[in-house]
Amino acid sequence: MLADSELGYHVWASFQHLWYARRLLLRTGQIERFEEAGWAFGEESYTGVPDHQVYAEQLATVLHVLEPALTGDLEFVYYLNDGREDWWRGLRREDGGRVEDLEELFGEGDDWVYAATIRSRDAGLLAAYREGMRKLRPNLEFFTDDPEPQPEPERPPIRPAGRLAEAGTFAHPPANEERIPPTPHFVLLLDLANGNTELDDVYELFDLLLSVWEGRRRSGTRRKQRRTTFARKRTGRR
Repeated sequence: MLADSELGYHVWASFQHLWYARRLLLRTGQIERFEEAGWAFGEESYTGVPDHQVYAEQLATVLHVLEPALTGDLEFVYYLNDGREDWWRGLRREDGGRVEDLEELFGEGDDWVYAATIRSRDAGLLAAYREGMRKLRPNLEFFTDDPEPQPEPERPPIRPAGRLAEAGTFAHPPANEERIPPTPHFVLLLDLANGNTELDDVYELFDLLLSVWEGRRRSGTRRKQRRTTFARKRTGRR
């Protein structure tokens, strides 16, 4: 018998987390990558680590096991209390339009969501996973995170260009630095509390990513087999 409820919650949550780790390993066989990344588990009341941080670490492991070129994070977001007012106004729909009304995203009674962001500098790979997930779950809504620009802070006046600075040099006003473009990414929203999104469980997201990986691997195997068969026919080998 367990000593207290906190330990009980920890053990139960750990069973769930380790069960999925086993599932991931059985379906991919990528033991080395899994060991490189590690696997977070446990329950907040016992470990002191918030659930969303555990899931964020697990998402990082899942992506590393499937495609090291993919990275991601999972944020726990309050609607109006996450450090920036109306956080959802930073989201853009796939048609490029900015989300202007919270009712576009959720139903009534929601207080918080998980926002999962998947990134890759390989835009083609990212698109392949997005479209693969869409085929499996046609109702998925993909967003991009593009916060509204904030007004630049006031700067002290710059002295006229050409004033003498140090021996033999002249000071000039600094040139405006170019804005670094964001890494290609997409955002998915998970409503675990009320199920008002297409995904209402973190492991649903992991399974979708895993299923896309399996489909890509099967397609790659079939292409390789076709090339081998074609080569044998051309050379007359049996």
